[in-house]
Amino acid sequence: NMQKYYINIRILAIIILSTGAACLLIPQFLKAQTIYQLFAVRDMVIKVTGTSNLNNWYMTSMDSKSWGSFEFGNNGQLIRLSALNFSVPVRTLKSGDPMMDSRTYKVLKADQFPQITFKLDSSVIKLTQKNNYDLVAKGTLSIAGVSRIIQMKVSGVLGTNNTISFRGSKKIRLSNYQIKPPEMMFGVFKVNDVVSIDYILTYNK
Repeated sequence: NMQKYYINIRILAIIILSTGAACLLIPQFLKAQTIYQLFAVRDMVIKVTGTSNLNNWYMTSMDSKSWGSFEFGNNGQLIRLSALNFSVPVRTLKSGDPMMDSRTYKVLKADQFPQITFKLDSSVIKLTQKNNYDLVAKGTLSIAGVSRIIQMKVSGVLGTNNTISFRGSKKIRLSNYQIKPPEMMFGVFKVNDVVSIDYILTYNK
């Protein structure tokens, strides 16, 4: 019985020491990760550009939501982007032409799928010079209820005021998302299948 008692005491001590060590590690882990978000209209610009059989066109949005979890090294440089979620309401995309906007919302199924979203799966970060980065981001882009894995090349800048700015561009085919390019004036105006999504996003702590 005494032997069992001492064995139980030793097991209890190991559990307490292990729990204490884990508690000491948790603050260090949390300190390495920082949550950044988009806060204000000035922090974001989304521009969708394309061509048609008549002319070039574009739509812009300055209303999106996003947050990301960033990890920094001891030197203060960004070493890992461990999570990022982004969404833009379809109806915030504006071209300046109400007829074009209305037709676009219809083909994007805005009533059924009101958000265009991107969720990061993985990223590779390369420091090009102090506070400047090249990133390759891979994730899931969802438009009109259809999701596709995409890969984007992104440039990043770590600001002196605790901001991180990302700039990039990605060409996509609307048909890959089962979207029929918009037509107007009984088919006289036809949007081409390939569009470009350009973005400038500035994240704050």
